[in-house]
Amino acid sequence: MINKKKAASIKYLKEKLDVPVISAYGVDEFAEKIINEAVKNGIEIVKNEEFFKHEKLFDIDAEIPEEVYKIVADIIACIIKTNKRGL
Repeated sequence: MINKKKAASIKYLKEKLDVPVISAYGVDEFAEKIINEAVKNGIEIVKNEEFFKHEKLFDIDAEIPEEVYKIVADIIACIIKTNKRGL
């Protein structure tokens, strides 16, 4: 099986949403575009393969599925911790 590059973006902190929302999801070339856009805009990138085990549940602009709450909470905590160290 060939591993494909995958990426997703999550809206939550800046928009002050009640629940995180998957704002983009892509594989291979589109994943690369998501990553490049994040880098260009100084957005933290967190690698988490566990997140993509649930990708069949993803809907763009919909709240994250309950099955990934813990995973996304860990990702957000990592971003917050990293940002605080950079201050």
